[in-house]
Formats: sequence, C-alpha cells, structure tokens
Amino acid sequence: CRNPDDDSQGAWCVAEEHEDGYEHCDVPICGDSPSDAPKEETPSSPTSFPPWLAACNANPEACNCLDPNNMAAYRGKTRQTRKGVACANWDIVPADEGLYYVQAYPNAGLEENYCRVPYQSIGLTPGPWCYTYIDGEVDSDICAIPVCSDPTCDANPDTCGCPNLFGSDYRGVTNKTSGGLPCMRWDLVAGYGPDSFPEAGLEENYCRNPDYEHGGPWCNVNKTVHGGEGYGSCEVPDCSPVPTASPTASAIPTSSSKPTITPTLMSCMQADNETCGCERVSGIDYRGDKSTTSSGLSCQRWDEQTPHEHDYIPIDHSSANLDENYCRNPNPTAVDLPWCYTTDQNLRWEPCDISPCDPCKCMPDCGQPNMETCACPSVLQANACCGADESSCKCRYLKEACGKSLENGSTEHCREAEHECCNENTAQNDVEHCLCDMYEEICFENLSSKICRAAAEKCCTAKDLNDLYCLCDSHSYVDSFLSDVSEMRKHNCTAATQVSNRFSKPDEEKKNLKALYDATGGEYWFVNTGWSDDANYCHWYGLKCNGNGVLIEIDLRGNNLTGE
Repeated sequence: CRNPDDDSQGAWCVAEEHEDGYEHCDVPICGDSPSDAPKEETPSSPTSFPPWLAACNANPEACNCLDPNNMAAYRGKTRQTRKGVACANWDIVPADEGLYYVQAYPNAGLEENYCRVPYQSIGLTPGPWCYTYIDGEVDSDICAIPVCSDPTCDANPDTCGCPNLFGSDYRGVTNKTSGGLPCMRWDLVAGYGPDSFPEAGLEENYCRNPDYEHGGPWCNVNKTVHGGEGYGSCEVPDCSPVPTASPTASAIPTSSSKPTITPTLMSCMQADNETCGCERVSGIDYRGDKSTTSSGLSCQRWDEQTPHEHDYIPIDHSSANLDENYCRNPNPTAVDLPWCYTTDQNLRWEPCDISPCDPCKCMPDCGQPNMETCACPSVLQANACCGADESSCKCRYLKEACGKSLENGSTEHCREAEHECCNENTAQNDVEHCLCDMYEEICFENLSSKICRAAAEKCCTAKDLNDLYCLCDSHSYVDSFLSDVSEMRKHNCTAATQVSNRFSKPDEEKKNLKALYDATGGEYWFVNTGWSDDANYCHWYGLKCNGNGVLIEIDLRGNNLTGE
C-alpha cells in the first residue's frame, strides 16, 4: 500500500476485484508524541518522484513542469493545448453514475480542466493532454509543458543533454546522426513540426528529443535517399553531474545512481558469448576459453583422441568452434550445457561451469519466435536476420518486440515497429490507418488486455466523437476472449451512449442517411422499408436506435447495396 498521488484518504493499492479497480488500505495515521508540541502538518513527497521533482509536486502550485521519467505524475495547472485552445473540463464525457475518465482513472488527478496523462500504465501519449469543446464538437490535443530542470546535472544545453531528462533539454546544433547521415528539417516531417512540440526547440534540422525517447536526442532522415529506419540517434554527450562537496554531504544522486536508460533498437546488446552461454540453445553459442570441468579437471583437446576416442573432430564440426580444449556443446540434443572430454582416463566427459547469459540478450534463430517475456531477443532478430532495406522483415520481428513491451507496461520498441511497418505510407491518413492495423494485429496475435487496450487507444484517436464508439467496439471484441477488459468495455460503451444522447443531431443524421440511400441505389435494395418516407428513421430497415431515439447501429449487410 502506498499513496503516490497524495490521495486525501491515505494509502491505497490496485485491487482488480474491486468495482473501482482500487481500494484504500487500513493504514493508521501517525499521531504526535504526548511529550511533543503539536506539529504543523506538511505535505509528504511521493517516494516515486525523483529528488528534483519532490518539492515541486508536493506543492503543485509552486511550479509547472514535466518529469519525462513519470509524465503521469504531472499535477501542474496548465489548462490549454499546445495550440492555445482552452481545455474543457474532464467531465465533458459523462458516464453511468459518474465521470467517464475520472471513474476509470480515479488516481490520475483529473481535476477541472488541467492537462493530465490518465493512461499512465500504457504511455502512448507524448505528454499531458486534455479535451477541447468548440461549437459542440469534442476533440483532444497534447499540452505544451516545459520539462523540469535537474539540479543533479551540470546542464549546458548548447553542448550536452542531462541523462535524467533523456537529453530533452539539449539545444545545440548537431544535425547528423551517429552514423553521419544528415538530419531532415523538423518542419518537413508530418507530426513533428515546431507547432506540434513548441517546448522542444525543434529548430532547423538540429537533433532533439521532443517525445522523451530513452535513447536521447534523435532526428529524422530521408529514408528514400539513405534507407534504414527513417530516423537515427545523434551523438550528443551526457552532461556531467554537479560536483558534490563531499561523498556524505549531499543526498543528490550522482551519475552512478541515475535512472537506468532502457535499451532501444540501437542499444539492445547481444550476450557476450565469450563469458556465458544462452540456456535456450543449451549453450551451443559459448565461445570462451574455459578449459576445466565443473569439478576442476582439465579438458582434453578436441583434435586429440587420448585418453578418450570420440567422433567430434573439429574439421567435421566447424560450426561448433571446437578450438583447443575449450568447453563447448557440439551436441545440444544430448547435453544441455557446454562440456568437454576430460584428461582423466576414468571419467570420459563432464560439464563445465559456464554462467548462463541474460535470456533477454539471447537471440533466437532467424524465423523462430521469441519465447522470453522481454523484447530485445526480437529486436536482435530484426537487426541480424533482415537486410538494411527489408522493412517487411524487420516489421515482423519488431511487432513482436512491441507486443512484448506493451505487455510489460511500456511502449519501448513500438516506435521502431511503427517506422518499419508504416514508414512507406507518406500520406498522414494512410499512416494512421497503417498504425491502427499494426496495433490490431499485435492485439489479435497476443490477446492480452494490456496490448489490446493500447491498440484500441492507438486506433481510436479522439479527433471526433467516434473515438468512444471505436473504444466500445474494440473492447467489446476483446471482451469476448478476455474477462479482464469487461470494466473498460462498460466505461467506454456507456460513455459512447451518453455522448450520443448529448450531442446527437437528428436532422443532420437523417440528411446523411438519405445521401447513403441515394448513393448506394436504395430503390433497388432487397429491403428498403421506411427509407423513402420522412418518418422517424429509427423505424427504417436496418437501423437501430437507443431508448433516447439516437442512432446507434446500421446493419445493411446482404441488401444489394451498390455504388460508392
């Protein structure tokens, strides 16, 4: 039990079986010592915040900045989008006996119309966002919020980036990737213009990190000309930590205790097979020089037949790398770890004491599935099994990596998958549809609630009211296979119905339905009852309305519709 959001009712925890999805804990309130005078109550800083944010978030009105390590912790007072449009209150989307997002995410700080990140377990947004409500139309957009400074970092934005901020504060003029490719201008890349991220310093073609990628500053490159990913990391040095007066004088973290940077496509490192062997392949990849068995006996040379004769002649088993008298495993079907013949004539062979490699650094054979829970094995396959310009090949492996990441509650490696699977679609609408298809495929291939929720949110962008219907449909489909999305389905379907009741425009709907009838040869439909008169369209064939007379379903399948 913890209280990461300063809940006034005290410590709580996620409780999936509870109707609200969480429940407060019975943690006693500390009392004052009888001998002490009453103490002034001070707000406690959530322990999950980094040191440089604790003071800020304990008093949200004192500052207004974003921690890229934990964007869901933002509790500032910004209440307009990056384009200057005023945010709408979170209760603009009503739901059954409460507020849709407030009810679904009760600990996300969804107060008034402040910018927030309610999807904190999925992280598909590049920062806090809010709804807008203009002329009866609901939309959404992200907000422009500056990143918090890091007093543990000796910042110099013109020459380096602070590691704790993933280099998002860098404002230098480096304009080439680490591989030497020239960067594209930000204002020529859809979705990454200066207006899209006004706080990110997207000037000219300089390396930046507008979406807080853990790999640090990056830039887009012309894939048509240079091939590859369509983007690349830049060589921007990390700023040094602020010098401390003495090892014990300060509690500020040094560079040795900074947050671990999660590996990206560029930094998923394969296991060092000179020091370990991958267990999944029975250690056949071990290439070290250990030459003693687990009991300490010396190994017999593979090219010798004394004291033990054998069939593992190095020239006949070249792929096994049977060098000298080093421990190897030329027959993984019989032995599940490296071994060797011994020099003791009374003991033919014995296994060697070889450490197992980190399974997340072990690459499966090309074409084989990644059986681990981590993403890096699939990323390693994408790098090793596919040519530089084989996007479809990389897409297959990186989709698997993205699914693994989503299952672990992050979007690590999903950006790489998006680039490889959808980069050929240059038109913005085509890209959006491609991304939706990609995430739906990942959902259907895994049928995991975390993955499918992410897919639904990626597909159902809140550009109009249809996002709620889309979320309802998506979660209804997945709910037929999984039981743990039932609550999400309930919230989204109820919200979609309530929004329909609130914003329905019957005259406009009837006009559009008539246009559908005319465009698809309605007079030749097999059944067109009601469509030719001006009666209430809820009684027309193929249409279904809810109890408030709002159209909620059109089903004209197998009815001889023709045209476009």
